[in-house]
Amino acid sequence: MVGDHNRLISTYFYRIDQPQVDLAELLKRPAVKEAMAAVIAADPDSFQAARQHAERIFTVGR
Repeated sequence: MVGDHNRLISTYFYRIDQPQVDLAELLKRPAVKEAMAAVIAADPDSFQAARQHAERIFTVGR
């Protein structure tokens, strides 16, 4: 039959002017909370070290 085993590949590009990301709102999402809990449960020591490093980064210049 004509068209058997053919592939159609579509590519889309989006541009967002002045994107706004609210990290606090993102962290409230159940899927994000579940993923973070899984990371913490998998290796609590590693998570704590990463958190301390992030806190140092975000407090620089304050």
